[in-house]
Amino acid sequence: MTSPLFTHSPYQVTSTEQGYAFTTDLGERYLIYFSDASGYFDGLDFAPHALMMGLARRSGGDPLQHDPRILATLMQSLEASLQDVKRVLVYVCDQSDGKQEYRHKLFGLWFQRHNAGRFVRHVVAAANGLYASVIYSKNNPFTSELEDSLPELTNKINQ
Repeated sequence: MTSPLFTHSPYQVTSTEQGYAFTTDLGERYLIYFSDASGYFDGLDFAPHALMMGLARRSGGDPLQHDPRILATLMQSLEASLQDVKRVLVYVCDQSDGKQEYRHKLFGLWFQRHNAGRFVRHVVAAANGLYASVIYSKNNPFTSELEDSLPELTNKINQ
């Protein structure tokens, strides 16, 4: 079933048990997945609102082709997820093919160009093959507590 959250997405996105799936024009299949990230924020008030988010290539097509519509589809998912201003996303770049640093840089460029001040992003891992960011609405009522927790989160993720 096509998700109503993605009515303006460059690709048709369908809702699955694991998250949101789409297929590119070149036949690449992707999954935008979510999982519980509350364990990274034990005991904090915003922990129940924390999700891990990622994009995984499932199969098909030529993975060497650059397709900006993939990133646009991912970003629409991120924006839809952050409609709940209490939501905290921990976005981790896919490591399956060794291109996580490239994805991290591309994501950062998008964020700078298209954020328009609506969201806050903190990079919590950018070395040793692991690239992760914490993203939340600038209107998140837990902003102070969240920002205070970032050093500990950075330590947990980089262990």
